[in-house]
Amino acid sequence: MSRDTGRGTGTRAVLARATGILTTAGVDSPENDAVLLLAHLWADGDARRTARRRLDDAEVPPEVVEAFEAAVRRRARREPLQHITGTAYFRYLELAVGPGVFVPRPETELLVDAVLRARPGRVPAPGTDAAEAPRALDLCSGSGALAIALATEWRADVTAVELSPEALVYTRRNAAGYAAEVTRRGSRLTVLDGDALDPGTWWDGQPYDVVVSNPPYVPRSLQPQIPEVTGYDPALALYGGGDDGTDFPRALARTVRSLLVPGGLFVMEHDETQGDALRSTLAALGYADARTHRDYTGRDRFTTAATPEDTSPDTPPAPDRG
Repeated sequence: MSRDTGRGTGTRAVLARATGILTTAGVDSPENDAVLLLAHLWADGDARRTARRRLDDAEVPPEVVEAFEAAVRRRARREPLQHITGTAYFRYLELAVGPGVFVPRPETELLVDAVLRARPGRVPAPGTDAAEAPRALDLCSGSGALAIALATEWRADVTAVELSPEALVYTRRNAAGYAAEVTRRGSRLTVLDGDALDPGTWWDGQPYDVVVSNPPYVPRSLQPQIPEVTGYDPALALYGGGDDGTDFPRALARTVRSLLVPGGLFVMEHDETQGDALRSTLAALGYADARTHRDYTGRDRFTTAATPEDTSPDTPPAPDRG
């Protein structure tokens, strides 16, 4: 038990104070965030070790208390938890994040599942060179979450494209951090600086089997009133343009149409209000079997479509943003 009286530096008292501060600040998960911050500073990110210390009411070292209280103040100002810890978790990955890069959300993990379900027959046999593997493309890659997940869970030749210089720092850092795992998987991962709507800035002329994207799609009229989003997520990664936020997603669908092999798969995240409009756009562009899928909360979250089997890729289209 804690020997401290008064303010208390036992684990329980330290966490209780922090939880109260974060609750008052309107943080959605105050106790969880307090535990994760303390784990980050005192237990190498191991929340289970922190839970054991709380059970024993272990004394928190003074220097940890000081650093923890500073971190709690940052979180109370609604700075994202992931910016404070410098880490976001995505499927099996631990990714570096910070100012200038979109923090990956759990619902985006489902796009990877869609690829793995749809393309199992294209996975090369063990020992196959990555040059013979399926080609996958992640546009608007941000932290690199989708690209790295595909390269480490699937044997594929994956390219990640990101335009923002600030975000590209994290794309490259995360790709480098998983380089050994990508190699062990028999994959290849390439990170390129380029405009998703202008393939001429990055395309090598060879078609892709799969294109995935979590593009900017938030409608300005539905701007989220969440300080962690409006104050920290980069606008370039959020707002899709137009009244309904579909300007960029529609343009991206037109661009991708010319990059896929016959029977190629396109997987794109979008707002829950955009499924009908984007399926219509995909059908008009000649995609087949456009289907909208729901996320963990039952909201429409992403749409998949395929190119017809009897078509072939064209030359890359001109940049199209509208």
